[in-house]
Amino acid sequence: MDRRKFIEIYGMFFTATTLLSFNSSISEEINDVVIDDKEKRDDYKLLNIPIIKAFTIGLNAPSAHNTQPWKFEIINPLEGLLYVDETKLLPKTDPSVRQIHISCGCFIEALAIGSIGIGFESEITLFPNDLYKHEDIGKKPVALIKLTQNKSLLKHPLFDYIFQRKTNRSIYYSDSFSKEDFEMVKQNCNIFYSQIAYFKDSKEIENYKSFFSKAMQIEFNTLSTNEETRRMFRFNKNEAKIQRDGLTFEANGLNGLSLFFAKAFTKNTIESWNNKLTIEKGLANFNKSLDSSRDFIFFTTTNNTLLDQINVGRDFYQFCLSLAKNGFYCHPLNQVIQEYSEMDNIRKEFEKLTKTNEIKKIQMIIRIGRAKKPYKSYRRHIYDFIVQS
Repeated sequence: MDRRKFIEIYGMFFTATTLLSFNSSISEEINDVVIDDKEKRDDYKLLNIPIIKAFTIGLNAPSAHNTQPWKFEIINPLEGLLYVDETKLLPKTDPSVRQIHISCGCFIEALAIGSIGIGFESEITLFPNDLYKHEDIGKKPVALIKLTQNKSLLKHPLFDYIFQRKTNRSIYYSDSFSKEDFEMVKQNCNIFYSQIAYFKDSKEIENYKSFFSKAMQIEFNTLSTNEETRRMFRFNKNEAKIQRDGLTFEANGLNGLSLFFAKAFTKNTIESWNNKLTIEKGLANFNKSLDSSRDFIFFTTTNNTLLDQINVGRDFYQFCLSLAKNGFYCHPLNQVIQEYSEMDNIRKEFEKLTKTNEIKKIQMIIRIGRAKKPYKSYRRHIYDFIVQS
């Protein structure tokens, strides 16, 4: 079927006969969304070395573009070093490497909570060889982790939600996340390093939504950033299973017919991915999800050092686990605060509106709500992350 025929069919009202002809393929795609494959992530319970068990739990943390930008050096069974994996950077969308370091903060917090769950206290020393420059990324460690066994430890109250937390980019239900819900989520987690601002459905939020939508439009329509996303995209089940990282249509909230047609007609080529119709459909799906949201959280720091970025990742991850505990999902909307040239103008407008800047920095923006259970993304195998000293 050529593209013109696809557009004609996709835009029309589907008859029962048409739907039946796609029934088996659609059912297969829908089943992929609702069934969690246990092989998608390594099971820490099958491992024996404590530091490797802890690192394996940490792999459940979220990361920018699901890059999983981590590598580990094992010192001994109770000690290890965490580095940024310099081969997993996003130089076009994240030239400052800020989102990558936030991802490292998420990993560290997952490991810290996870270690308690396996009977170990974790001593985490950030930047043990001092803060590094951009050229030292991947050469100098982000953190030194030391585990000490303590059989009297009680399991962390958020431990179980490490394995339940998922990013949810789909449409959220109409019932809102209330002020009381927000207070409950805050009570169930520890926020040490960030200032959190909560915004409910209002004229102010509608203004913010406009910025989020325009920023996504810029990212889609900037060839270099859209191509970076394509390189991190896994276009079918086989690619996702082999690569075990990156983005998928399912993780972007597509299901049913939308998922079927996206997979059938979006090819892994520059021409297909950057086609005007492909971009318009992607933006439409994003805006549909954005419009369904009524509640947003901003994580802000008074400074914007590597240490701030790591620490805000730790706060953000705790908040995500508490959301999961209370039956909510979240979806990051960070395009408008990204630091590449094509985003400069709208980012500066947004910073003026929010009374922030490059120093007093909004580090994370998320929308919050209830939704159907989302797709569970793959993680690479633990031994793929371990490097030799």
